[in-house]
Amino acid sequence: MKIKKLPIPGLFCPICNKKFVQTSSIVVVDRKHIIHANYACFSDYFIQSQAHLPESTRRDIFGKYDAAFRFTEDYDKSEKTITEDEYKEYKKRFLNAYLMTERITVKKIIRERIWNAVGKRYAKELQYLHALAKIYDTQKNKWNEKSFKATFISSVIKQFKTKGYLSKKQWDLIVKLVDFDITDDDRQFLWQNLGNAIDINNLVLPDKLRYLQRRKSFMKWFNAQNGIPEEE
Repeated sequence: MKIKKLPIPGLFCPICNKKFVQTSSIVVVDRKHIIHANYACFSDYFIQSQAHLPESTRRDIFGKYDAAFRFTEDYDKSEKTITEDEYKEYKKRFLNAYLMTERITVKKIIRERIWNAVGKRYAKELQYLHALAKIYDTQKNKWNEKSFKATFISSVIKQFKTKGYLSKKQWDLIVKLVDFDITDDDRQFLWQNLGNAIDINNLVLPDKLRYLQRRKSFMKWFNAQNGIPEEE
């Protein structure tokens, strides 16, 4: 199959307005959009491409090291916005030529990155909740049963047991209460547990089950928000 030579060397990057040359690294978004494959140009491109959307729906963020998974040289893993022969022609003409990675693949990678941070935070929050429960068991007799500490702690422990989640404000208060009321011996134990919580394999079985259930709920929510088909 023969295709006409592409007049790319005469084109300019629409973001930085610099001319494409033979030593350029480019990413072919589609036939109408060819951008320099660098953070400066592509971060601006992402911002501009979403400017028409309501702010709450602007989910695509281009990070400094995102080229590792957003750009690909494997045509089969790309969005296939141009033909494979056209892509080969681009590769002949430029130092580096990339295509956009297929959208669902990108979303799945982002999903795993987000969960990696969210999951670690959740595992650590569980350790604070255990510490809070111990403080309540050992010190509740010292408090007025209608005091803030007594009512708040008993309510969040009950809420977590029945609903499985707490708000960010509740977690922040838990951390403050634990840091203020924990004994030195228990503090040492808490720090050890916080260190262990970095790896799910170090969690005690009940925490591991809670972690996996939370992960399942997160994946289901993220898939629905981003149009990712449910997997078996």
